[in-house]
This record gives sequence, structure tokens and C-alpha cells, in this order.
Amino acid sequence: MRQLVIGLFGDDQFANVFLVGAGFQTGALPLPPDAIEEALRVNGVAVEKNIQAFRRGCQYIADPAAVLSAAGLDRPAVTDTGESPLDRLIRTRSEDLTAYQDQAYARRYLDVVERVRAAERDQTPDSKPSSGRVPAPPGGCTRRSCAPSA
Repeated sequence: MRQLVIGLFGDDQFANVFLVGAGFQTGALPLPPDAIEEALRVNGVAVEKNIQAFRRGCQYIADPAAVLSAAGLDRPAVTDTGESPLDRLIRTRSEDLTAYQDQAYARRYLDVVERVRAAERDQTPDSKPSSGRVPAPPGGCTRRSCAPSA
């Protein structure tokens, strides 16, 4: 994420606001976008860049390829490993946790994931495992704050 934010803004200080935008776009923050942007204005620090970071975070959830491209981080096509998107995400997070702290910390994460999977299987034995993907809003980036200004 750091490289993405640096690619977009030339500095990683906007990473937290970028993640607020991503959280907002997924529905995890029950606030109107105007309230978030107003808080950034009231704070008075790098207002325009912070608002753009918020909006790019929103856009990243709806259209990650566009944001990666804007940051100059276009990724080459990933070869199909046969791994589901959820399994790939879990593996990546486990690797990140190992690098952040150690294997025991990553193991705790994997144990929780397995307990959740077991609970899901117990509750819905006929269902397929979830894909692990956060769906984009219908029609793409539909929240007003999601579209970054030029």
C-alpha cells in the first residue's frame, strides 16, 4: 500500500486517509462522505491531497486497476496458480504477518481463519466457500466521493 500511495501522491503520509476511503467504499464506515471530507478540511493539513487520498481509496475498491495505473504500478498478468482469490489473500496476509512479526503471529491469524471456515461449513454445509472478494458497487464506482477530481 505504501508504494501505491507514494506513486499517487509522492509521499506515504496520505496512506491512512487512503485506507479510510477504502473502508468507506466497502461500507465499513457508516458516515456520509461529506462528513469525512469536511473533517479533512477542518483539520487544515494538506487538505486537497487528503481529500484526493480519500477519494482514491474509494476508487481503489471499485476499480483497483485504474488506481494502480494512476500510481504507475500496472501489474503484469498474474499466472493462474489454481489458488482461489480468498486463499491467495489469506496466504499473502500470512506472509505479511510473518514479515511484520514472526511465524507464530501468522499462525494465530491462520488459526482464526480456519475456525471461521469451520464455522461457515457447520452453518452452511451446502454452500460454496466465499470468494474473499469485496464486490465493487453495482455499476462501478457509484459513491460520489469515489471519483477523484483531476
